[in-house]
Amino acid sequence: MRHDLDWNATAPMTESVIQATAQAMRDFQGNASSLHSDGRLAAQAAARARQALAGLTRSHESEWILTSGATESLHAGLLGTWLVRRTKGPLLLSRGEHSAMLGAAALAHQLGAEIRWIDLLPSGEWDLEQALAMAREGAALVSLLWANNETGVISDVPRLARELKALRIPFLVDATQCIGKFPIDLGTTPVSLLALSGHKFGAPKGIGALFVRSGTPWQPWTRGGGQERNRRAGTTNVSGAVGLAQALTELGTCDEPRQRTFESTLQAAVPDCLIVGQASPRLPNTTCAIFPGVDSESLLSRLDALGFSVSSGSACTSGKTDPSHVLLAMGIPEQLAHCALRISTGPSTPDGSLDALLTMLPDEIARIRKLG
Repeated sequence: MRHDLDWNATAPMTESVIQATAQAMRDFQGNASSLHSDGRLAAQAAARARQALAGLTRSHESEWILTSGATESLHAGLLGTWLVRRTKGPLLLSRGEHSAMLGAAALAHQLGAEIRWIDLLPSGEWDLEQALAMAREGAALVSLLWANNETGVISDVPRLARELKALRIPFLVDATQCIGKFPIDLGTTPVSLLALSGHKFGAPKGIGALFVRSGTPWQPWTRGGGQERNRRAGTTNVSGAVGLAQALTELGTCDEPRQRTFESTLQAAVPDCLIVGQASPRLPNTTCAIFPGVDSESLLSRLDALGFSVSSGSACTSGKTDPSHVLLAMGIPEQLAHCALRISTGPSTPDGSLDALLTMLPDEIARIRKLG
């Protein structure tokens, strides 16, 4: 039996999501951009995903653009805003952003954008006061993670969004890890743009969305097809949209008390274990633990052989041997950053999976330390 404790990398699809997606492949074979009846049926099916997103977040269907995932959404959000506001100042990002946003920023820099970096505090949150001070000097866009994918630390997006609205500076938020873990109310949190990816909450891979609030200075980054009300080029992934809509109807609740009990039990069993961001607001499903003297890749390999799917950080960078840029930005020494393990759960994670990990983990840590 395998234990899936890597939900931040991807959430498993339920049987009903799989069935809805497969049925959509059978039922909606028309191109959603076509004017005939098959195309209209496909377009109506895709529209239900936008309606579901709007209903969940207290926004408007017309403000949602279906994409291939968060990477595309972040590129479109950042570059599409910068193209309109390139003369207004630099792009402001934190040093703890996901690699997808760092890639978009690198491309913007190649095109002439100035990038200024907001520090992470030792707590794991981006420095809100520094962000505000930099924004008051002028900025084309501020783009920040709401909840960090590696540490689970949640930064104060609502407050910064209100301050940036007053300054009339667009705010792009990476909410990839947020849906299904805490409520998002775009009616009271005035972010300008928001990116998400369906497979992080149980939708199929290859479907995501970008929220662009009405009135935001933005233009399409991809051109040529006129899809999504002329805001994105590319054939609409109708079956993925149907799966996304179904997944949104099934969002469960992450068990935060269980996760925190797991952490306290783990620290009792491994006394020198460090929980990253332990005193900060965090996602209810995420634990980033550091075990001094234990190389995370060795530990991950051992746990994988024992049937546990865990991570040493972001799934997009876990194939690398470099330490996490997020942990380094928090001021964690490189030696310790090599010793981090991320355990992330979901609504359907059995209690027995965390219990089983607690049974195995102390012995495996002791074994690696003895060998090392």
